[in-house]
Amino acid sequence: MKRFSVIIPVYNTEQYLRECLGSVLSYKGEEIEVIALDDGSTDGSLALLQSYSDPRLRVYHHDNMGVFKTWKRGVALCEGEYVVFLDSDDSLKEGLFPFLNTVLDKCKPDLIQYGWTKIHERGRKRDFAAADVREGLIEGEELRALVDEKMFFLGKDRSGFSTLRWAKAFRTELLRAVLPYAMENIGMYEDDSITRPFFTQMRSLWFTRESFYNFRYRTSGSMCSSPEKLSSYYEDCKSLIAYFDDTKERFGYPEKALRYYYVFYHTAVLGDAVCAKNLPLAKRILADERLRALMKEERGIKIFLLRRRMFLLFRLARKLRRALR
Repeated sequence: MKRFSVIIPVYNTEQYLRECLGSVLSYKGEEIEVIALDDGSTDGSLALLQSYSDPRLRVYHHDNMGVFKTWKRGVALCEGEYVVFLDSDDSLKEGLFPFLNTVLDKCKPDLIQYGWTKIHERGRKRDFAAADVREGLIEGEELRALVDEKMFFLGKDRSGFSTLRWAKAFRTELLRAVLPYAMENIGMYEDDSITRPFFTQMRSLWFTRESFYNFRYRTSGSMCSSPEKLSSYYEDCKSLIAYFDDTKERFGYPEKALRYYYVFYHTAVLGDAVCAKNLPLAKRILADERLRALMKEERGIKIFLLRRRMFLLFRLARKLRRALR
């Protein structure tokens, strides 16, 4: 049995694929397997994948069915004890697998969380990791308190914990137990439909702030450059909230967390609407009665937006007083 399965969904990322695969296959250990799943690419991605001869790389192709179903297929096919997700335009940093091996030689946590680096198109870099989470093994009451504070937002500190699917190593057995209940038909926030349920089921976590993942931020794929997708992402927002409501008993989401998720996802789409200058959608979101009621619990929408440093939204809210009455 392999220790690690690196799952890479591929869709029209030929220009980044060599760097991505090279960052994994440069590690010479035999305890990894790399599962690359071409999701119906129309460029040269599949041919490039098939040109590699490394026996640790397994290449699969299927007609386009979306990233979530592609992830799910990868998890079903993998043989590793842990799953590491890698997007095909991103890369892993040298030292990740030696670090993971060191952790697993000590214990077998349900989740290993590490830091990540955001790389902008112009080369600017920024490291991300929860600054106030203790490094090392976290379990028992300490883990329960962390989940309540950082993932359910029950305490005063609502800085959150990374719900990104990457920059993590998931214990495969537990991930497979969660995936059947996750959402499939979603284009935005798909990571959250996997990680939030997983967080509720994990019983141990190893955390480090050291960065082992490079995330390539491409403005060409951002919401500001794809305003035509906003309506579907707003539907995804509502679907995800309904999903959390429907599964609250199975995964134990507290009511307070569900209220906060409602605010969090709506303001995320609101931010995209402001960025794309889609004021009709922004007004529609700001006029949502439940959102307005929940904002009152946050001492008003303006204070909420300022606290999250969402200054563009604050200025919009100030202009749209009528929608907030």
